[in-house]
Amino acid sequence: MRDAKVFKQPITSQYTLSKEQSPKTEKEIEAMKDVPYSNAIGSVIYLMVSTRPDLGYATSVLSKYMENPGKFHWLAMKWVFRFLLGTTKVGLVYKKQNASTIIEGYSDSYYVGDRDNRRSTSAYLLLI
Repeated sequence: MRDAKVFKQPITSQYTLSKEQSPKTEKEIEAMKDVPYSNAIGSVIYLMVSTRPDLGYATSVLSKYMENPGKFHWLAMKWVFRFLLGTTKVGLVYKKQNASTIIEGYSDSYYVGDRDNRRSTSAYLLLI
């Protein structure tokens, strides 16, 4: 992975994931058996909670398929790793500000974005 191409986004619309992409045949299931998908998700969740909130959406999308991940799900996970490879110097920075505190809030929603359950996804961001 050291020499892999790096990406500027943790996940893109190119990866429209669904349960239909999960392995169905014995051959497909056997091929995915040794892929450390759950471990990879756990590692990314640890990073997201600790210092990388920018991984939140990608983690949310990819963790839905931990039970039966397919090849396409694993490719999307590798995309996240390539994003991390290109952003090793990124982290949270806390600075003291002398100005008065201004709180800004943003929200967004994706109506029926979950192809499997037909559920909406929403997110919010608060800046202090």
